[in-house]
Amino acid sequence: MKTKLYLALVAALCLALILFGPALAEKSYQAERFDVSIAVQPDGMLNVTETIVFQFTGGPFTYVFRVLAFNDLDEIDNIQARSVATGGDVGGASGGGSSGAG
Repeated sequence: MKTKLYLALVAALCLALILFGPALAEKSYQAERFDVSIAVQPDGMLNVTETIVFQFTGGPFTYVFRVLAFNDLDEIDNIQARSVATGGDVGGASGGGSSGAG
């Protein structure tokens, strides 16, 4: 009797993995390429433009997360995120050390 119950549980688990496995697949993204342009201004400030190409895997995405290091900096401001695909702004943050795009 225990063997039949065990086999039924294993069969149910296998069926659940087959049916719901793709839905449980983890989404991920990684940066494929970083392009950086730095322009030194007359007052010593730096204008830095980063273009990052992400590779997305596992389904639709609504944001990316990026941490900006403040090591040896006084301030970071005017952070913007734009979608190359749509050409529009997709969000941004100022200060705080991170920028999310939604």
